[in-house]
Amino acid sequence: MADIFGVRVAPDLSVLDSLIIICNDAGGQTDPSVVFNGENYIVVWADAFAGVRDIALKALRVDPQGNVIGNGVRFGSGNSVTDIAFDGDRCLVIWAKAHQGVFGRFLNDQALPEDSVFRIDTIIGSEVLSHLAYDGTNYLVVWSDFDSLGNERDVFGRLVSPDGWVVSDRIAITCTTGHQVNPDVSFNGENYLVAWVEASGVIKGRFIGLAGQLVSEIFPVSDTTPYVRDNVQSAVGSTNHLIVWSEWHADFDIYGNGDLAIKVEEGESPELGAPWSATIISGPFVYDRTMWDVFDVSGRQVSGQVFAKGVYFLRDRSGSVHKIVKVR
Repeated sequence: MADIFGVRVAPDLSVLDSLIIICNDAGGQTDPSVVFNGENYIVVWADAFAGVRDIALKALRVDPQGNVIGNGVRFGSGNSVTDIAFDGDRCLVIWAKAHQGVFGRFLNDQALPEDSVFRIDTIIGSEVLSHLAYDGTNYLVVWSDFDSLGNERDVFGRLVSPDGWVVSDRIAITCTTGHQVNPDVSFNGENYLVAWVEASGVIKGRFIGLAGQLVSEIFPVSDTTPYVRDNVQSAVGSTNHLIVWSEWHADFDIYGNGDLAIKVEEGESPELGAPWSATIISGPFVYDRTMWDVFDVSGRQVSGQVFAKGVYFLRDRSGSVHKIVKVR
């Protein structure tokens, strides 16, 4: 049976421990996730007791010296724990139950459950992986599930407050043809970046604003070679995102893309005249493509006249940049 283990790793990547046994109870313990709350590590996992169909979800603390505190407190039940994040006060843990929903519950600094389990959204699928990130005000929870017809998997999201309120409608992050699965999310100080796997195997992404608005078009993260790709993870550095994934060649290896800038830098620019006289617009873009280049919030050049609402940057041939906020 599987158990939960860990080691501490220093910033220079040296391993500090031989092995920390976090839980090796009877039955199988799987799907661990961990976060640091400023005082201790909070570790959560799925605990499947032999012969019991209801999989318990448990949590405990590990101190900075690697000492395990407690035996694991049950805070819910479901298919598996999928993610945990810290908001400066409490941790929010999220998971899924087959054909029921994505659920959450808060843990305090003692890794004890607070308030009640709450439903973030209903789901159709039986295997749903959900992830979350915190922006300083709300969490964005993302997952992949079937569309309303039950035909294809798409990526959805919802904003959740630190009080446990679902504060947005369901956000359709991607509803294009084919399956989109296994999303991950990170927050860069201005926007969320959600990345996922397409049915073709291509890793794609999209930036989401603080209110749940789509602030960029969908863009490729990996190349378009049809390899089998899975297990997308995203993290934020000082200037760029790093997205990593597993990719099958002769066997599975780990690949990544660190070229995604956190934001497009705005320079000092003179007041621009036609075609734009306002920063906030609605309706289609109408511009002279011989005079202007258009970039989305990720810094990728886009073309055409039909754009989703969001933030764009127009650069003229002199290099001057004008910021456009498209509200609808």
